[in-house]
Amino acid sequence: MERQLSDLLEELEAILRKANAQLLDQMNPRLDDEKISSYEKQVQVEFSEDVRQLYRWKNGTRLSEGRTIAQQNLFGFGIFYPLQDVIGGYKAFYPEDQLKKHMLPIFGSGGGDYLFVNVNKSGGTSGMVFLYSPALLYTEVPSAYCDSLSSMISCIITCYKNGIYKFDIKQNELVIDYESEDKVFSQLNPRSSFWKV
Repeated sequence: MERQLSDLLEELEAILRKANAQLLDQMNPRLDDEKISSYEKQVQVEFSEDVRQLYRWKNGTRLSEGRTIAQQNLFGFGIFYPLQDVIGGYKAFYPEDQLKKHMLPIFGSGGGDYLFVNVNKSGGTSGMVFLYSPALLYTEVPSAYCDSLSSMISCIITCYKNGIYKFDIKQNELVIDYESEDKVFSQLNPRSSFWKV
């Protein structure tokens, strides 16, 4: 049974604090429900409860031109984007495409690859996290990357706990064992097609 996202986020914050990760200090304060609802209205999309919980925890990372991508990464694939940037990215990706209307680009590599969360409340992929990476996937079609936001945060926690992610305090950046990371994500996301290739 999957753990509650709010519990996982508390555990992740404790891990980041214990690691003395400056990334935690670079995160924006949480958003309240009223502010989150105002963003929903901008794109006329109702966010899932998991997305709302994520932004009630923190409003992404403060992006800075003075920091490298590795200094802004929460995990191997990701900068956690502030909700205002998610909305801007959403509008850029889907100016008229109704088919993908429920996919929010919440995490990114900083180099044109994104992890989208499907906030559509119906269908077999509701709540799943999708990878959009034309260079990696050789297609514009997103591939299921994580079974849910909770499973993704569980993977991140597992990687921190097992030394797969380590903060280089001197360089203030995340160092990643990518091969081990792939194994964790593959094991904890059995429904996601990306790991079946």
